[in-house]
Amino acid sequence: MAGINAALKSQKKPAFLLDRTESYIGVLIDDLITQGTNEPYRMFTSRAEFRLSLRPDNADVRLTEKGYRSGFVSQHRHQRCIRMKSSVEETIDKLKSMKQSKIVWDRVLNLPDSRNPKVYR
Repeated sequence: MAGINAALKSQKKPAFLLDRTESYIGVLIDDLITQGTNEPYRMFTSRAEFRLSLRPDNADVRLTEKGYRSGFVSQHRHQRCIRMKSSVEETIDKLKSMKQSKIVWDRVLNLPDSRNPKVYR
């Protein structure tokens, strides 16, 4: 973060800030600034109130746009992220429109019957 912000400052651009709701580094920086520490700081996931949304699988969605606007994410990567995000949204919309009964989904997905005692042995 310090290196990114030093580069941005040298270009007279605004600082790159990450909130504690956006990243673990945001949690770490916020904790150190607001609470201080008398001992080595250990970054535990439990320190993040939003830890369920701070997952590695959605880091692109959370951070790429902000990085692109600050100038350190390439246009190629930004476009790839936009396409991926669009594809995920289309798939979710498609799945939401596919309404079937549980019995049909069990057959389509070839799921084991929960009433079958062999399944739980």
